[in-house]
Amino acid sequence: MFDLTFLNSAFLIGILGALLPLLIHLLNRRRIKVILFSTLKYLLPLQKKQMRRIRIREIILLIIRMLIIGFLALALARPAFKGSSGGSVSAHTATSVFIVLDDSYSMAYESAGGTIFHKARQKTFSLIEFLNESDDANLIFSSNPDQPIFDEPTHNFSLLQELVDKKQVSAAKGNLIAAINKATQLADKSINLNKEIYLITDMQAVGWDTAGVALPTIQDPTRLFIIDMGEKRRRNLYVENVDYKNQLLFANKPIRFASAIFNGTNEKVDNQLLQIFLNGIKKSQVGVSIAPNSYGQGTVSVTFPETKDYSGFVELPDDALMIDNRRYFTTNIKGEVKALILIDEITDEQKNGFFITTGLNPLDSNETRIIPVLKEKAALGNLRLSDYQVIILSNVSSLNQGELSLLSAFVERGGGLMCVLGSQCDVRFYNDSFLPIFSPAKIKSLRGAEQNTGDKRAFFSWDKIDYEHYVFQIFNEKENSFLSLRSYFSYELLPEEGSNVLVSYNNRMPALLTHSLGQGKVALLSSSLDNDWNNLPIRSVFVPFIHRMVQFLGLSDYQGQTLHVGEPAAREVENIPYGAKIVCIKPGDDVVEVTPESKEGRNILRLPDTNAPGIYTWRVGGEIVGQFAVNVDVEESDLFRIENDKVIDLFPDQNVTLLTGSDSLKDQAMQARYGRELWKFFLWFVFLLLITEMLIAWWIGYEKKLEVAPAAI
Repeated sequence: MFDLTFLNSAFLIGILGALLPLLIHLLNRRRIKVILFSTLKYLLPLQKKQMRRIRIREIILLIIRMLIIGFLALALARPAFKGSSGGSVSAHTATSVFIVLDDSYSMAYESAGGTIFHKARQKTFSLIEFLNESDDANLIFSSNPDQPIFDEPTHNFSLLQELVDKKQVSAAKGNLIAAINKATQLADKSINLNKEIYLITDMQAVGWDTAGVALPTIQDPTRLFIIDMGEKRRRNLYVENVDYKNQLLFANKPIRFASAIFNGTNEKVDNQLLQIFLNGIKKSQVGVSIAPNSYGQGTVSVTFPETKDYSGFVELPDDALMIDNRRYFTTNIKGEVKALILIDEITDEQKNGFFITTGLNPLDSNETRIIPVLKEKAALGNLRLSDYQVIILSNVSSLNQGELSLLSAFVERGGGLMCVLGSQCDVRFYNDSFLPIFSPAKIKSLRGAEQNTGDKRAFFSWDKIDYEHYVFQIFNEKENSFLSLRSYFSYELLPEEGSNVLVSYNNRMPALLTHSLGQGKVALLSSSLDNDWNNLPIRSVFVPFIHRMVQFLGLSDYQGQTLHVGEPAAREVENIPYGAKIVCIKPGDDVVEVTPESKEGRNILRLPDTNAPGIYTWRVGGEIVGQFAVNVDVEESDLFRIENDKVIDLFPDQNVTLLTGSDSLKDQAMQARYGRELWKFFLWFVFLLLITEMLIAWWIGYEKKLEVAPAAI
């Protein structure tokens, strides 16, 4: 159903002007004195017939002139057809406008005429320009949908234009659904009769992700206009990640950096150049070939000359979307791996700690890169755990809550923990307190061949070994180097979901479990490393095994702290000198002062927002205490477009209109507000009436001339 409404109803009074021609006609009528001439009496019937015809045309002419004035008044009143659901408002009704500008980094895509974001800003300017003084507006960016620019809608449109003009595309991912939700909430609070939301976007599919987000409802009197500024086909090549895990990061040793690259084009890429930079200096490069719409890998090796912290990035050549061509990383190059071995007490009879310490440094040489340090567990609270990469609990009976917290923080920050179970272990403590934190497993009971018979000829042997795992890769599966291994005692472990079984006994009991915790790793060995419980420490495989075990635990999955743009950063600092100035230096050398937080005796530095990709540096009193990398979320690099039908399906039977960047925004808005205006049609009708009036007036004048001609004869 449609209703006719008038946007400028005051002009309807002009319809009364249609009576003006009638009044003029009546006032101009004259009484004519009739004088009959005998010589013209035969022409009189003919004259009456002609005058009757002329009078009819004059009446038609009068009606046309009245219609001209009436329809001109109607055109000035701006008639409009409006759907029955839209209501009826006047042209002077105030409108609240909420502009949702997609500033996610996919909008930085270069196209003809500039970036898509530049075109979106121009479209925003055109939207602001047709706002009236009685209107108000607010601005929301998709990268930060929960924070509109103004607390209340503003009438200061000059300021609004200035903010849009200064706005640069964000390096963050956008959330269009959350931004529309926010705009809808603000619209519900507005008292104006007209409420309009304008989403200006490139229609990238990832921005319409509805997972975990409530869909907004767009109902009267609110309308949503979605303005598609994107291109139908966009091509992009980007670096998804940089991987240098599972390597000992030592100085003067080649380190491999493997970069995953996605070719988001329909063409194969041949010999695409990938470069790696360390501390701003180019170190290496490699050519990569990638099939269309597929992943490829570029691997470069770099040798670090010194033991210190490094930062760097890998980079692809420039393309239409440059922000995702670079991937940042930080790393710490060590000269050695320090392993802390904790035991209950250091005694002459302590075999367990002795075998581990000797196995890690069999020649007691300063040349080895794994440095074992043997300590009693009571010293744990006084040690600076950041000096160690691996901690080994060797037959430790139990730990207090404070010691558990220290170990948990150590592992979660990227350290490695190995727990070797033995005769002194308190099974209840491990099941109730230790394993729930560090490893998804339970200790069922102590099993041993000697337990009942006292005969060491009965034993368990290592049967099933994961030779593809880092620890066992150096051993030859065919040679079965562990065939002669005998375990006389072992705890029966019950692994739970999340545990990785590396070794099982011949009776299928797990012998060695691993588990990832935070940024670090945990290993659980079911039998003590001494020659009372097994013969592993006196076998030739023990030294390479314990070295590979420590290396594996030291090969943390933690590759330096890496965040996505917009995520908060935190850093624990052990000692802060009194009065020291604490800052975080952001990319571009922006300096942010930081106030440390104290939590359970630890000093925590926090940066609530990381708004740009690059390397961030923590400084305490001028000294660098840490670095971390911030990268773009490559989900935003997927330029696949959402289909228009799928967008409409998100808002079934709601006031949603899809527009293209070339559509006249003002015309569409006016039509949505007031319906389809008919004044142009009325003016065309007035123009046709004027032409008709001119033709009829000419014809009447012509006939009058013909009437006068016989009288003159």
